[in-house]
Amino acid sequence: TVYLTNNSQFVDCRNACLNAAIDLFGQGSNEYNAVASGYSAVGIESGGGQTYNLSYDDNNPATGVYEEYANWELAVRFTPPVPAVNVSNVKIDLVGENNPYGNGQFTLKMYKADGSSSLPGTSILTPATISPSQTGWLSIDLTGVQPNGDFYVSMKYDGYNQPLVGADDPPGNGRAYEYDAVSWSHLTT
Repeated sequence: TVYLTNNSQFVDCRNACLNAAIDLFGQGSNEYNAVASGYSAVGIESGGGQTYNLSYDDNNPATGVYEEYANWELAVRFTPPVPAVNVSNVKIDLVGENNPYGNGQFTLKMYKADGSSSLPGTSILTPATISPSQTGWLSIDLTGVQPNGDFYVSMKYDGYNQPLVGADDPPGNGRAYEYDAVSWSHLTT
C-alpha cells in the first residue's frame, strides 16, 4: 500500500521490497541483502543497476587492533548478495595509531576468496598506499574492482606505522583474518 500502484511491474515490486527492508532493518542489513539476492536470483534487476552496502560493523568499536610487523595484514571477508558486483568504495574505521611516531599509513589490498579453504587468493586491486589525515571513517573510492563472489579487504602493515582499525571484542564479526607474512588464518580471538 505504500510503494506499489495498480500499474506496478515486477521490478517495482523488487524496489518496493528493498525499500521496505531499508525501512524495517536498514540498508545493507542481512534482510535487505536477502531480498536483493532473491530477486536477482530470478533475474529481476533494476534497470540502472543496484547499489549494495555491505557492512559488518555496528559503528561502535570496542577496541583498535593493529599488526606490529612488516608485511603482516588484517583482512575482512565480504559476501555480496549477488555474484557479479563492482566494488566502488571501501570504508575503514581508523581509531588511532599505536606507534606515537607513525602517521597511520598502510597499504590497501583486496583479494578474491579463491585461495586454499576460500582464504585470500588472487589480488583484485593494485595495492595502494594510504596515508590518512585523521582518525574516523576513511572512505576510499575504487574503479574496476570486480571480485565475482566473496572477497577480502586488507590492510598491509609496513613494520613502522601501526594504524589501529576499529574492532569488537572476540568473537567480533567472525569475518576477520590475519596474514603473518607466511599464511592466512581466521581470527577467532
